[in-house]
Amino acid sequence: MWNFKFALALLLLCSIVSSCNRDKDVYANIMQMKSKPVTLSCDSMRLISYKNRVDTFPKQFYWVVYSDSVDCSSCRLTNLVHWNDFIYEIKESTNSVGFRFIFSPSKKDIGSFMCAAGNLKFSTQVYLDSANIFEHQNQHIPSDVLFHTFLLDENMNVVLVGDPIRNKEINKIFWDILKGKER
Repeated sequence: MWNFKFALALLLLCSIVSSCNRDKDVYANIMQMKSKPVTLSCDSMRLISYKNRVDTFPKQFYWVVYSDSVDCSSCRLTNLVHWNDFIYEIKESTNSVGFRFIFSPSKKDIGSFMCAAGNLKFSTQVYLDSANIFEHQNQHIPSDVLFHTFLLDENMNVVLVGDPIRNKEINKIFWDILKGKER
């Protein structure tokens, strides 16, 4: 098990470091993210999903997409439709992966965010974090949006950083991780 985790961490670091000019900063930020588990206090946030259903049992992995007040939350919310095929593909092959889309728009943008959310027919968990709970509980997550999409293991440790929808290498690494855990 240790060899798998070591190889996985090494592969993760190599893929991210090789694709970025800010090698040292990226490495430092990933190490910071891996320094302690992520806290997901979604029960303290407002669930705004179309179907308003919550996974009632823990998953082996969770994809987390976080958007803070610096990011355009309404824009990021409408881009979630690109995740639908990926989510469907995962749910067809396994029940061990959950999703948490967490948005913390600025107070002045909450109205437009809720309007955009009302028009979205997204069937997985989307949360409004108007009190910035996620940010306060996870200060080890860098503020750079590059680090706001990541995969957690069952212990809430970051195992992969990056967007599997926009980055084919991250997508491939994710499926390799999933296959390795299902053996």
